[in-house]
Amino acid sequence: MYQEIHRWFTLRKFQWKLKRDGNEIVTFNRALRDANNVLVCMPWNFTEFHVARYVQKFLSTEPDGPQVTYIVPHQFGGDIHKRPQDLVIRANGSSRDRRGVFGAEFEAQVLSKSFQVAADLSRTFDLGTSLLCWKTGAPLRIGIESPYSHLFFNMEVERPSNTFPLEKAYRNIQKMLDIESLS
Repeated sequence: MYQEIHRWFTLRKFQWKLKRDGNEIVTFNRALRDANNVLVCMPWNFTEFHVARYVQKFLSTEPDGPQVTYIVPHQFGGDIHKRPQDLVIRANGSSRDRRGVFGAEFEAQVLSKSFQVAADLSRTFDLGTSLLCWKTGAPLRIGIESPYSHLFFNMEVERPSNTFPLEKAYRNIQKMLDIESLS
């Protein structure tokens, strides 16, 4: 219950800040074409992670594409298909606080570079990864539809009702991130 109250206050604070700052209109194709760095937050659920990983391996087939930084749970870090220019950042249990938000040290490590695209592949709303994507300041932030996703993302993919059509949602995100085909 304490965590839910913290989460509620964090979301309300975030809503107030978002209203104050306003939202920027982004041209989707231009944002992808200009992307040098892409952040992809992988799901923390075992089943969702492995479905996303299956689709994710197709992102890593283009040798000249942008650098992709993957945020993954520590136990799944070795399961990511990546190119030499890609980076995998593993998060362990101490990387997050009680609300699920990443700590300042972890955020500083991730946010040490600028991102043009950030994608959160969590099917259920994950405050930590959603907030991390928002904090990148990326012009294009992609997430799966949830009651709070409009606060963090400016592109939403329809949320599948169970894990079997989840592959379809991940493939849609993968197609969006297929930067070479948009040039």
